[in-house]
Amino acid sequence: MRNAGVNVQVLASSDSLLGAPEGYKKPDYVTFFETFPLQEKTLVNRLKNNFGGQRASIKAAEGMGAFDVVVCTTPPLLLTTSAIKIAKRKGAKLVLDVRDVWPDVAYEMGSFAPSSLYGRFFSHIEDMTDENR
Repeated sequence: MRNAGVNVQVLASSDSLLGAPEGYKKPDYVTFFETFPLQEKTLVNRLKNNFGGQRASIKAAEGMGAFDVVVCTTPPLLLTTSAIKIAKRKGAKLVLDVRDVWPDVAYEMGSFAPSSLYGRFFSHIEDMTDENR
């Protein structure tokens, strides 16, 4: 898109920097928001990382000026709620790139049921994305 002359701004988690090559130089069009480091992938750390990233991404987007489209890739699913809020605040269209059939896979594996706390939460996110269509 940038090669086609589109003004693109990227908002990314500081997790994206894990494993970055030494001497990595951030492009001007990329803004990183800080998250809890996910070096050990425990449930508690994932929750800290995701909920912290949710708040931090919305705050970082406020300082990025205006834009017409918000593109969010998922998982992680919690950032979808951030993208929804950012798009609403900016008056932008929302494009959701779903890279996984989550939570359907978790249901099929028996990890949790649609009626569980997780299932209800994911249904709520789905309803929120339906409202933005």
